[in-house]
Amino acid sequence: MRHRLALTISLVVLVALIVAGTGVVLILRAQVQHGAVVQLSKEVETIANQANIANAQILRLIRIAAALDGAKLIPINQTTGMPLFNLPRPLIASIFSPTKILGGYGQSGVFRNFAYAALPIHTGVGSPQSRLNLLVITRAIPPIHTAIIFLAITMLTAILIAIVAAEALTFRLTKPILGVIATTSKIAKGDFEARIPDDPQRFKELDLLIESINTMAQDLAESKDAQSQFLLAISHDLRTPLTSIKGYAEGIIDSAVEPNDGAKTILNQANRLSRLVGDLLDLAKLQANTFSLSIQKIDPKMIADQVARVLGDKARRSQIDFKYLPFSTSSDLEIQGDPDRLIQILTNIGDNAYKFAATRIALTCSIQDNEIRITIADDGPGISETAKEAIFKRPYQAGDTKAREVGSGFGLLIASRLAQNMNGRISYKSPFVENSSGTAMTVAFDRSDLNLDL
Repeated sequence: MRHRLALTISLVVLVALIVAGTGVVLILRAQVQHGAVVQLSKEVETIANQANIANAQILRLIRIAAALDGAKLIPINQTTGMPLFNLPRPLIASIFSPTKILGGYGQSGVFRNFAYAALPIHTGVGSPQSRLNLLVITRAIPPIHTAIIFLAITMLTAILIAIVAAEALTFRLTKPILGVIATTSKIAKGDFEARIPDDPQRFKELDLLIESINTMAQDLAESKDAQSQFLLAISHDLRTPLTSIKGYAEGIIDSAVEPNDGAKTILNQANRLSRLVGDLLDLAKLQANTFSLSIQKIDPKMIADQVARVLGDKARRSQIDFKYLPFSTSSDLEIQGDPDRLIQILTNIGDNAYKFAATRIALTCSIQDNEIRITIADDGPGISETAKEAIFKRPYQAGDTKAREVGSGFGLLIASRLAQNMNGRISYKSPFVENSSGTAMTVAFDRSDLNLDL
């Protein structure tokens, strides 16, 4: 790859130099020709002003002194305007315009690598020998071989420099790319700890690519770690109720456990398994984007009232103070979402508050910045610093805190994904109360009734 790229760059430089060199040669040749023609046009006028120009010997001396290749004074047929004798080599009569000759106009140009200039003049004016003649002078255009050789040497030098520069550039380009290939191969084989090292000499664009690859590897490593933790948590959560069910079933068979008590425990553990499986199914559907939502206009007042009744009854049975602050407006409120899933979101958050609340739970409804907000707060131990970053990213259980109920750990994760799918969001504040404890979680949705007079 490196050598092919260097060869391609060198060939592009070579073609560019050839095109440029050809253009330079053509322009240089045109300038030399133009300069020769202009010079001859001036010289032919100077020679024509000589009084004894008709003398062939004098004209020969002028030709030699002026370094001309040809200088002739040729009679003109005054009827046709054509020269009567041979022109200086290699000129031919057809290159001259009889009209211009008879009109007294000079002519100049290039013919077969010779510059020429011609000027009609009258000799012997006032005598019987007076006639119209054409003074023609020529000079060979000097070759530009020296310039071509110099240009060829320059092009060869430039090509060599281009080859060296292309090799250096391609090495600088391909070295980090080969490193990227090696690292991505390791990642593809499962080595998520592989990283591409920093190199201050790399191009900025490659740095951006490498940074993206390193970030991807980091995400994959975290995902693998989260997957391992997830499997461990699931294994534990499944094994615990299954162990209880098995133990009590065996106790009933052996008459070591009261059948009614054993059956109640088995039922409770079966319900726990059922909730866990349901949460797993919900999470799998959310991750696969196959979760069905029935989006419609929802009255958040009605949803909040329903959740508050259930959560309030549950809290009071455990001697937990429950406070409900409904929306203060009497106007109708609307949001877009799935009513059953909104109840599920608030229930999951409410269950989490119930598990960790010490003495009280509060459900507060408000309207802020054109958002419908429902907040559920508790005075429990709060969320640890280590868990805050991943609380909505993976299953969360407060391992060091005694909970009132044992859950699956998927409630907040499912609630967050559901809220996102309904264009809502969940935020939290912890600690929430004065003694550096407690948690307040808020579900917020944009209002669809912005024309309400509040």
